[in-house]
Amino acid sequence: MIGKVVFTIAGIVCILLGLLSVLIIVGMFQHPGGMGTEKIAGPLIGLVAFVLFSGGGLCLYVASRLDNRHKNQQP
Repeated sequence: MIGKVVFTIAGIVCILLGLLSVLIIVGMFQHPGGMGTEKIAGPLIGLVAFVLFSGGGLCLYVASRLDNRHKNQQP
């Protein structure tokens, strides 16, 4: 039970951090001017956002499988 809650919270936090990273990228490319570093930092932050989304999905998947495993073990 504790593991399911921990994985669910971790998944939600990862997805929220991924959304924050995407908002940072959009803000960097919409801001006029700048030094041109958004062309270098944008893909790197995008990769971080992708990893966070994937990790969040994996955590939510593991949380759902933990619940099913306990149901299958009972007679």
